[in-house]
Amino acid sequence: MRNLYWVLLILIFAFSLSHGNDLYRIRLSEHADAEYLNSSETLPIAVLSQGYLIIADKSQAALIESQGIEIFLIESDVVIDKLVFDMRHDEQSEGLDDVVFEEEGIRILRLDLSEKSLPGNEFDFMPVFQIHANFQYFEVVDLNIDKLLLPPGLDDLIDSVSRSNLFSNTRNLQNLGDRVAGSAVGEEAQNWIYNRLSSFGYDSLYLDEFTVYIQGANRDCRNVIAVKPGLVTPEAKIVIGAHFDAVPGSPGADDNGSGTSAVIELARVFKNIETNLTFVFALFDAEEYGLHGSRHYANNAYSNGETIIFMINLDMVGAEDNDEDMVRIYHGDDLKYINILQQLADSLLNFDASKAGTSSRSDHYSFQSLGYDVSFFQEWVFSDVYHTSGDNTNRMDFGYMTDVVKIAMATAYSVDWLASPNRSVSVTYPNGLPLSFAADELSSFEVRVEGIHGGSVVPGTAEFNCSIDGGDYVTVPLTEKSAGLYEVEMEGYPAGTPISYYVNAQEASTGLISGEVESKANAGSYLYFESLVFEDDFSLDEGWTVEGDAVVGQWERGIPSGDGINGDPVEDFDGNGWCYLTGNSSGDSNVDGGKTSLISPVFDLSGGYGEVRYSVWFSNSLDREDLFHVYVSGDEGQTWVKTGTLGPFSDDAAGGWQSRSFIVNKYIDFSSTVRVKFEVSDYGKESMVEAGLDGIKVLLHSSESFEIPEQTFLEWTKKQPFSAILKATGGVGVRRWSEINGSFSLVGLTLNPDGTVEGSPTRTGQLSLLAEAYDEVLNTAQRTLSFMVNEPVALHTFSLPGGMIRESYSQQLDADGGTGELIWIDKYGDLEETGLSLSSTGLVSGVVEDPRLIGFTVYISDITGSDQEWTYEMNFEYIDGDANGDNTVNVGDAVFIINHVFKQGPSPYPYLAADTNCDGDVNVGDAVYLVNHIFKGWPAPGC
Repeated sequence: MRNLYWVLLILIFAFSLSHGNDLYRIRLSEHADAEYLNSSETLPIAVLSQGYLIIADKSQAALIESQGIEIFLIESDVVIDKLVFDMRHDEQSEGLDDVVFEEEGIRILRLDLSEKSLPGNEFDFMPVFQIHANFQYFEVVDLNIDKLLLPPGLDDLIDSVSRSNLFSNTRNLQNLGDRVAGSAVGEEAQNWIYNRLSSFGYDSLYLDEFTVYIQGANRDCRNVIAVKPGLVTPEAKIVIGAHFDAVPGSPGADDNGSGTSAVIELARVFKNIETNLTFVFALFDAEEYGLHGSRHYANNAYSNGETIIFMINLDMVGAEDNDEDMVRIYHGDDLKYINILQQLADSLLNFDASKAGTSSRSDHYSFQSLGYDVSFFQEWVFSDVYHTSGDNTNRMDFGYMTDVVKIAMATAYSVDWLASPNRSVSVTYPNGLPLSFAADELSSFEVRVEGIHGGSVVPGTAEFNCSIDGGDYVTVPLTEKSAGLYEVEMEGYPAGTPISYYVNAQEASTGLISGEVESKANAGSYLYFESLVFEDDFSLDEGWTVEGDAVVGQWERGIPSGDGINGDPVEDFDGNGWCYLTGNSSGDSNVDGGKTSLISPVFDLSGGYGEVRYSVWFSNSLDREDLFHVYVSGDEGQTWVKTGTLGPFSDDAAGGWQSRSFIVNKYIDFSSTVRVKFEVSDYGKESMVEAGLDGIKVLLHSSESFEIPEQTFLEWTKKQPFSAILKATGGVGVRRWSEINGSFSLVGLTLNPDGTVEGSPTRTGQLSLLAEAYDEVLNTAQRTLSFMVNEPVALHTFSLPGGMIRESYSQQLDADGGTGELIWIDKYGDLEETGLSLSSTGLVSGVVEDPRLIGFTVYISDITGSDQEWTYEMNFEYIDGDANGDNTVNVGDAVFIINHVFKQGPSPYPYLAADTNCDGDVNVGDAVYLVNHIFKGWPAPGC
């Protein structure tokens, strides 16, 4: 019977995967979100910028939403084995009608690959698959680009990248023929790559074998891997990769002989360079049929627990016409190394490395889907011979390709120099994290900035950055009170004004800016401060009670007597000596055998919005499974509501005092019988659990009414990227935003929870967008916002007439649409020195002196970036018989010819305008012909 139960369970689970559920997008805002999802049965199917795609039923989605995790319905009734990634780089699948999701470089279609007739080739699509890796929340780490310490000798090193080697490698790969995965030519390419890497002296070189079902058969494929061990942290790796296979019928020079050649050249350059980390040069097979080679390698690395600091993927980096010094960079959520890449590209090679978001269309995605940090280099102007027989070296720009490879090399070497996961900067607030400020009064608070994990802070680099009411971030000076301890003074603002702030500093040995970052800034509001309800530094017994069944380690008030060996605090938080601790004995004060709860006395918070501030210590060493919970009660402790959790895996469970706070009315109604409970437990596990509590403050606030003031979006143009920030006044704490009735998403816009609006409008006319905001205590406000969207810029003049030389020329070009005044530009300056010009209003005018064909390209745009361009050609001619250049034919022209022939007078211009009898020369016969034309009706001149 037990076996039957498990069989049924497995069948139910399999049924749920193969039958229609719904497609959702989720966004993680903290580590606890990832921990919850990892403990559930939810599995991601795609990694996005800022989140994941999942397939779930409505009950699963409701559970996820109940945890405070942002979740958005994308498509109803989907089946995972009927979903595919569109893998084409050239967007030729854009006409398909079955797109269910599209963002940046990811497009997912409804498509059954088992059907005999596909809207494309077998290699154009990759099945969507469940990612068997943990959800991850990425803490963003910024870098101070201005103070970044780059590795010495970088300028000289990039010069060692050889253009001739890149050309030779690419040509040799091309000449092998179409390198289809699992084919004889594919195997020949593997051997050639292996021998090339071996010639550089790599002894850690191997073929990574796997089998793939391609073109109706199982085929043996192999990645070629070369390893260069690091000298300082060999267990941490940088992977530089590219795929070497090609599609049938294509010599695959740019796709992807260019990337393969680049990796081979980088392996040569780095072979005798000392590096801190291990470098892996990976040439992947079977990319064209679904990233099989990179997925095989990345999955094995993930299963083996390997540390991959950064993966660089090069795929199509050498097409011709790339003369704009720009390269496209796809990436993941962590941008610290991408920012380095951009700076290197600009400073070393004057290149623009443009961030392009996330893409599922190349080998980096196999690594990104497992949580590794990635970058994907791709040419800016995409090849027009992609996946064709014309993809050869004659259609490539090896000067451009060399510069791109130099950028990749400089990035890899700089990441190796800077990567130091164990060095960072800690930011704490000794008197609690300020989430509310007195309205219209000067406020001050303390912040401590210090190095942890062996790091140290560069003196003078600590910065306090704040944004008031959604404005730009500005830096507020810090006053250093003692080593690492600073005071911040903030101006007063009206009640309800929101504030976001963060503190960071530069770590000495790496140049990394860490601590807090803008993308995860603390958020608060200016409130009317009313009173301090309760304050306790635990030097006296103020009526706290202890409950719980822990065998040892119950909460007790005292002066720390432990030695810190087991993670316990050796001193209190506020410096008076006293605090609450879980056990308080030298050597072993560990909580064990149950839980212990510390419960506050009763507070009367019925007269306003309550705020509880406290400082806490929590350490759960070894297995890191235990949690520290904080609760609030509005009925004197009969029922409890959780307000927060520390642990199990994040830094808040690694010891050290940290300050926290919460708004009481976010969790309970106004009450005169409020209590707070701090609970920690350890049920017989091997971990050492230590906790401390100090510096309790309970405050009472009130605020102005919560409302969204009237605001109007800027007039805009359809399909152009748009952004705005919504504003609200009053309320308590952090405010969140949502759309009503899909009014934003229906017109191509997204209203994010933080009030930012982004997207590209898909409709025109006067739009009405309905927004709702709510604060921490669920006060709500609504407002209809007006948005005028215009049609895109449209040109209506597609040809221009020619003209006569030496005559005034004037033609007005016509266009409409767009926002604001249209700007007209002679894009390439073709009209310069022709006698014509293009005005900023689209008038082509001037006088052309010489007979010629004039071509130019007009570019028009509006203030939003909506644009169009068109190329014109106009022929300017002369009048046959107009020898003297006065644009008329009369007896004066005959006289002009006579004077030129017999009296050495000026030459006609153009010379052949005077050849009236068409004998190829200008002589007295032309004057005679002209007189006969004028006086005797001979035919008009004209050869």
